[in-house]
This record gives sequence, structure tokens and C-alpha cells, in this order.
Amino acid sequence: SKKILLFITGIAERIDFCQTPLIALGRFDKRDKWDIQLDLSEYGAAEHGVSRTHCQLELKNNNLIVTDLGSSNGTFVSGIRLMPKQPYMLKKGDGLQLGRLPIRVVVDR
Repeated sequence: SKKILLFITGIAERIDFCQTPLIALGRFDKRDKWDIQLDLSEYGAAEHGVSRTHCQLELKNNNLIVTDLGSSNGTFVSGIRLMPKQPYMLKKGDGLQLGRLPIRVVVDR
């Protein structure tokens, strides 16, 4: 199974894609928490302009795909703002940024 590590403000969050092929990133209310959401609130998401439902990561054919879900402040890959609802395949070394929150993505083999 493929695991992805997201380093956010120096802290690693591990996503195991054997349980789900996709996961939404954003700021989620504990009341509407469901299994495929990663709540970034504890990383200062609100202060960094992360939307409630900001983007999704999907593992497809061993590729990691990021899709902006119509966020207010944008999803950026290596400084380029993604078009909403347009899937983008992350390449090794790409930087990911949600609003003003930088995230380093590492594939854990």
C-alpha cells in the first residue's frame, strides 16, 4: 500500500491510501468529520487562508493527483496557481501550497 507523508509546519501527517483512494484537505468541523478528510486547523489553516474544503489528493495508477476544490485563496504547485476542478499530477520535488500554507509531500515507500 502507498503511504504519503505531508510535512506541514515541520510536522508529518501520514496518509495511507490503501484505505481510500482520495482524501480532502481543509478545515473541518469535528461534527461533520468523515474518514477521508484531513483537518489542517491545528496548523494555522484559517490564518493561512485554507478553505473549509480546499483541495483533494488522489492516488491513481501510482500517481498523486491534486485538485483544487474551488478554494478562496488557491492551491499552488511550485508557485503556480491551479485552476479549480482541474486535476494536476504532482511530480517529485513539487511544492504544494494551500492558500499561504506550504506543505511538503513525500511518497513513503
